[in-house]
Amino acid sequence: MLRYKCEHRGKTFTQIDQYKPSSKTCSSCGYKMSDMSLKIRDW
Repeated sequence: MLRYKCEHRGKTFTQIDQYKPSSKTCSSCGYKMSDMSLKIRDW
């Protein structure tokens, strides 16, 4: 359903593994933090 909505609106849909630690990876440079507590909201 979500893939269809993205295709219909000309957006990119990227499916990743459910266990990939994407919140630990910087979206700008790709740096991955090895240990990060739950209280950290942005870095």
